[in-house]
Amino acid sequence: MIALAVVLRSRDDGRGTGGHAVSVERAVRGAFSAYNAADVDRFLAQWTERGFVDVFGVTKEEAADVPPGLSGLRPLSQSTVDVGAVSHATVAGDSARTRVVLTDLHVVRTFDFRLVRDGRDWLIDEAVERPSRVPSGAAIVPVELREYDIRLSADTVTRSVVFRAANAGRRSHQLLLLRLDAALGTEESIGRIELLPPGRSWPLVLRGLEPGRYALVCNLLDQEGVPHSSRGMRAELRVR
Repeated sequence: MIALAVVLRSRDDGRGTGGHAVSVERAVRGAFSAYNAADVDRFLAQWTERGFVDVFGVTKEEAADVPPGLSGLRPLSQSTVDVGAVSHATVAGDSARTRVVLTDLHVVRTFDFRLVRDGRDWLIDEAVERPSRVPSGAAIVPVELREYDIRLSADTVTRSVVFRAANAGRRSHQLLLLRLDAALGTEESIGRIELLPPGRSWPLVLRGLEPGRYALVCNLLDQEGVPHSSRGMRAELRVR
């Protein structure tokens, strides 16, 4: 696998303490450099157990056997992550916090990481996902989810787009973006909002999508074990 080069940019935004803030950024970039190199042992060593479960939903022991990718749609061996801004670093004793923008294929995600010091190393101990900023030039498309329907404000979008999903129903839903290949009869998973409770909203931020046909679906199961998409929660669109 060809590893995606990650450039270490050392800076202090003034709210950390000099070299400690730089070390925190280095730790975060080092973790995802190992991810891109598919170096599982080095990648796992950059996390505490709690931090890893927060982001990947499995234990480090489980991940050693089947390393998961960031999106949950592809394994680590088939995934690379572009590390964007690492900012808002604050350091207090053996604890630090920083905000990190990660792009997995076409999906932009923003995390607030908490790190703890382990000897001379900083380990990622906690992760809270935040709504990502809208990329410059991206279109914003409201998406309404309800039982059992997905309503789009547009059926043709640009290659950089934000689907602003809002659950107007009484049950939890998800939003899964699929790329459709009519010639092969395939549906490739691109990105998703995993679980959106009633009354909540969340942006699915995407950039650089390939032109073509796509679908937005909810594949959560109802009480009878039937996917919501089979009950009508599917909407097709075109990326131009």
